[in-house]
Amino acid sequence: MEPTLRAGDCILVRKGGYTGAREAPALGSVVVLRLDGGGYMVKRLIAGPGDTVAVRAGRLMVNGAALDEPFVAGAPAAQGVEAPGDWHFAFLLPEARTAQYEATAYAWGPLVVQDGAYFVLGDNRRHSGDSRSFGFVKAHELVGAPRRVVWSSEFRASRLPRPRPGRIGAPL
Repeated sequence: MEPTLRAGDCILVRKGGYTGAREAPALGSVVVLRLDGGGYMVKRLIAGPGDTVAVRAGRLMVNGAALDEPFVAGAPAAQGVEAPGDWHFAFLLPEARTAQYEATAYAWGPLVVQDGAYFVLGDNRRHSGDSRSFGFVKAHELVGAPRRVVWSSEFRASRLPRPRPGRIGAPL
């Protein structure tokens, strides 16, 4: 999730914010999720139920519009958005299901996000395990909303970690 989060950041999370009668998370917000395999992940919510997600000429598109992503590490159009795994073929729009279809980092989709699910990506797109690899995230897998960095340390080889006071209290 760099640059939004850095290795060594400890965050405060409002848990349970997306379950029951509470409102759904806003697109573009940072969420904490827990996948079936265990462990927690922090990702950015890109699309929700019924939305279409695609990449055209290296640009991420949601519902046909290119996303402005100032939080992405590097220039998103220059690096592309890695193609999703084989799981995505079942969610392609019918017009995309042709013999010529081939998913690449610079062109894939459009996929339709299923009901009760979300498409999430990390901000460091070149080094992120996210919906491109594990598929849609179910609503019940969203744990909460990160609020602030409560502590941050820079880890250094063979030395004690050094605090990063400028990161403490940073909103997410």
